[in-house]
Amino acid sequence: FAVDHVAHTHPEDSSLSLDAAAPNAIIMANDKTYELTFKSGIDAVSAVLMADELIGNYSLDTFVAGKSETVFTQPTRRFYIENGSPDSEPPYGLESAAANCFSSEYGGIEISQKLYDRESQLEVIPHCMVAAPCPPVINNGICGSVFVQSILLPGMSNSVSSPISGSHNFDAIISPAISHATESGFVQTQFINTRPLVGTDFLTNQAVHLMGLPVIGVSLQQFSNALAGEGLLAQYGGTHLLKSNIEVTEL
Repeated sequence: FAVDHVAHTHPEDSSLSLDAAAPNAIIMANDKTYELTFKSGIDAVSAVLMADELIGNYSLDTFVAGKSETVFTQPTRRFYIENGSPDSEPPYGLESAAANCFSSEYGGIEISQKLYDRESQLEVIPHCMVAAPCPPVINNGICGSVFVQSILLPGMSNSVSSPISGSHNFDAIISPAISHATESGFVQTQFINTRPLVGTDFLTNQAVHLMGLPVIGVSLQQFSNALAGEGLLAQYGGTHLLKSNIEVTEL
């Protein structure tokens, strides 16, 4: 994306932001390239960040005391959700509070997740084992503009902060517990109850819907090798960008 004009100001000035962008974006999806225009520059920025699915890695191998967490970031969220308000603007859903996020504090978005081990094995846990009526499904949430999600092995207890970044705005999920599961794998995250971000195709002048949310992020890993040598403890760390997919519908 590009800005409408050259903008320069001193570092303490917070008035210059992502909404200075021109209302144009180039999106690649469905094996083609879309040149789109939007009603505002911030919509164009959001368009290039949009994803309806994110995939991140985790490594919890016990022989190196593996730790993993995912950092979700929403750079343009504040332009669509007013602080303390339960309402929001597209592409976000009508309500800004997920099950484990409070609108009076961070607010949040509802997500659906699946965890696979390294061999792509998915543990399917029945939602309800008792007679009807079953309780409603409570989905996870991403709270605030920057949220950390820890991945734990079955039986591990949660802590008051995330194990790598030390964030207090975090939650934890449990990796597959099937007896033959590996201790590493990947997490698939999808967004629930979103609304389309609408752009106009520059060539056809037809409306185009981008589904998902402007969410990006990284996976963090940390390892400790107590057998590096006599009296030595080797520490390692790494990051991986989250893979993303976007759904584009031509109207």
